Amino acid sequence: MAAAATNTIFALFAATNPGAVQLAINSSRYPFAMIAQKVSGDSWFLIAPSATTTKEVSDALGITDGTNGSGVIVRVDTYYGRANTAIWEWLSAKRSIELAQPQN
Repeated sequence: MAAAATNTIFALFAATNPGAVQLAINSSRYPFAMIAQKVSGDSWFLIAPSATTTKEVSDALGITDGTNGSGVIVRVDTYYGRANTAIWEWLSAKRSIELAQPQN
């Protein structure tokens, strides 16, 4: 049995239009599988397949062209800190799951 692929963690923060970004996340209208966990009013952790780039995430969420406001998206290679236990559990559980492709 092959080992599960490791997905990529992205952090989106400083979103100027969090409502529009949340609608984009909920829409599943992006060309790759992605799941999200809201961390604060304008910040999310996102999990996408390992080959996904920060620009692809930005394009998919309407950040690149400003459709859904502005924000900063970074690829997260390591993480550490103090936060709600649910956030750490979510990151740990979702990092290596098989992501379902969006239904377009």
